[in-house]
Amino acid sequence: MLNDSHSAKRKLERLAVQVPVTLVIGSEAAGRKATSVDLTPEGMRLRSDATLFPDQCVRILLPAYPDHYLRARVTWVGNRASPEASQAGFEFLNP
Repeated sequence: MLNDSHSAKRKLERLAVQVPVTLVIGSEAAGRKATSVDLTPEGMRLRSDATLFPDQCVRILLPAYPDHYLRARVTWVGNRASPEASQAGFEFLNP
């Protein structure tokens, strides 16, 4: 399992995967570039320069599925002064 400050709360082990994704915040027409850090069937961690807030709803577009957005909720945002700066955790909302 990856070792970070959020691991203790996690039910499933995360798989380290770096994939470019598109992050769409709110009603934005254009997405922002982001990169996955790790994922589980229930969520993922992304690295992005986007300004995010806990409980914010977003859509994530994976390059392998360009016609299908994953709906997700921001569960945590990395502190600027920590190794998790520019990272955020997401819980998938799709059924």
